[in-house]
Amino acid sequence: MQQCKLFHAPRSNTVGNFVNNGTLQLDGDESTVTLTNDTDTGTVEYIGDGDSTSDTDTIKQLGGTYFNLTINDPNGTPANREIFQLGAGLGVVGDLAVTSGTLDYNSRTLTLSGSNKVYTIGTSGIVTGSGGTTNITGTITYTDSSTSGTQNIGALNVN
Repeated sequence: MQQCKLFHAPRSNTVGNFVNNGTLQLDGDESTVTLTNDTDTGTVEYIGDGDSTSDTDTIKQLGGTYFNLTINDPNGTPANREIFQLGAGLGVVGDLAVTSGTLDYNSRTLTLSGSNKVYTIGTSGIVTGSGGTTNITGTITYTDSSTSGTQNIGALNVN
């Protein structure tokens, strides 16, 4: 069996159990992605569709928990970067990086858990948590390098 370091999902259905030892890239506007996500390794990276408009895409549930989650729309025009919003409560047990583009909590709850994990907002990242909640369980290091101003991570609960 070959290992894939980077897999870019097609826009059609993806079904089954998924073992992620690398990076799964999603545009965010796939019609259906139904799989049970691997929650102990790997990264799921949302990259947008690369067109000349900013769209709002819903982050896929994939079982409700991610290991590493990255928002990274590489579009060179900030106004054309995607907004990736939570469609339901979501858990991240590894690292969360909002490198480029917007993570919108959409009045939902984002739960970060684990030991020595990182929540990073990069220079082109934006977080809109208005109406939402960030739950933290464990040891999380938060770093904001954004040049877009103050971030809103919603109500904060630390356990």
